[in-house]
Amino acid sequence: MSCGVGQADGPSVAALGAARGTADVEPMGSSNGTPRGGQDWSLPTCALVLSKLECLAPELTTVALFEPQSQAGLQELELLAIHARSGGAQSELELGVFYANQERSLRALSHLLRSAQLQPDAGELWFWLGVTCALLEFPLETLACLERAEGLGWWSPSLERVRGEAWADVGHDERALAAFEACLAGDPQDWRSLLGCSRLLESTGELEAALELLARMTQLDPEHPTPHYRSASILRRLGRMDSARNAERLHRRCAILDDLRLRGPVANPMRKRLAVGAELLAQGRPGEALLEYEDCLALPIESAAMEAARLGKSRCLSMLEQAKTDSLELVGWRPALGGR
Repeated sequence: MSCGVGQADGPSVAALGAARGTADVEPMGSSNGTPRGGQDWSLPTCALVLSKLECLAPELTTVALFEPQSQAGLQELELLAIHARSGGAQSELELGVFYANQERSLRALSHLLRSAQLQPDAGELWFWLGVTCALLEFPLETLACLERAEGLGWWSPSLERVRGEAWADVGHDERALAAFEACLAGDPQDWRSLLGCSRLLESTGELEAALELLARMTQLDPEHPTPHYRSASILRRLGRMDSARNAERLHRRCAILDDLRLRGPVANPMRKRLAVGAELLAQGRPGEALLEYEDCLALPIESAAMEAARLGKSRCLSMLEQAKTDSLELVGWRPALGGR
């Protein structure tokens, strides 16, 4: 099985089903926690993890996956050139790390397993094998790899975050929360750990604490839709309806920016507001669109953009006036009573 250009980097349904169904973990008394179902579990041995992964890994290939003009493509070509010149455990590891970061799990697996053959006691290698297991949705194997990495002296806040997500996947919320908190102690800005903590706190009813973490996420990435969406849900549970509606409005705005790939510094504020205003108008939300156009008109913008903003504002006001007229007509309307 090879992984060529443009080929989807994911194992077949049959292969994944077979791998997930293998009896490599036996229920037994253990200190590893109690996943869903009320049973205690032991983690698989590293030998079993490697055996399982080897069944999924495609043949090692050096065919490039990404367009050479892209940033990922340039990095890939550089790593492949180094690999062709020297090879070795470190080169295999670096390629595995690159593909894991690009979420190309099978290509990552091929290089990481090759690195494991050459340098089996490298802690960083086991961490990235754990990351790849997480991409493949093998949480127990993820935990086993991370435990091995830590046993070999390799640790980072990211290890705790990946471990937290794996514990959450098997339903051990207490261990998941502890891992996320350990990650945040080392890296207070780890966005995914903030998200993981907030979800766990929300599930246990600690709503105010969850809101605080979501606010920290918004400070780190103001235009990401997820924290606004989750905040709106929590605020509704708390009965703070005005705040919930504002969070919902922010979520809609950020979702539009995300869909249009205008999040962050890639576009100037004027372009963002014009694009969001147009999409909100198309969704039939002239009130929200009007805010975008008015904010746009307050910016120092060129004449063409100014004209677009004025036209958008005019359309919003026209739609709002029509809605008001329709509402008044509806108040005065009474259905005729039909005779029997």
